[in-house]
Amino acid sequence: MTQSEEINEVVAALVTAKSQFKTLIRKGFNPHFKSMFADLSAINDATQEALHKNGLVVVQSLETADDGAIGVTVSTRLLHKSGQWIGTGRAFFPATKGDAQGCGSAATYGRRYQLSALLCLAADADDDGNAASAPAPKSAKSRAQALKSKKTEEVDNDLGF
Repeated sequence: MTQSEEINEVVAALVTAKSQFKTLIRKGFNPHFKSMFADLSAINDATQEALHKNGLVVVQSLETADDGAIGVTVSTRLLHKSGQWIGTGRAFFPATKGDAQGCGSAATYGRRYQLSALLCLAADADDDGNAASAPAPKSAKSRAQALKSKKTEEVDNDLGF
């Protein structure tokens, strides 16, 4: 997290604003995980009025990756009318395609996750870390190697080795 030298006023305003946030409605659906989530517009609907009433505004910037990777780098700041601010720092969000739609999707995803984290919102279903701790899917080549190794082991066992 990054911040201005002083943050007492931005923190006080955020505490008040959070008590005025509307209920966050999860209207987005992730078919891969079969879970609901709050999309970026739902997060804005629940928070923007309260933030503005308390002299706060969110700004987000998008940049391309420095190393030419396909995706976007997102940074988010919460600015207070006093000039104080707190921010997320920069985070890279890869895109599956290098076209406008792929990068736009990565940007929206990154903006949503950073804004949720900065405002401490529970915008996604909590899967207790299951998706993050699941083993990575094996490539076709590694599956084939594992199958070949298993067959070799079975033959060795049959021969008494």
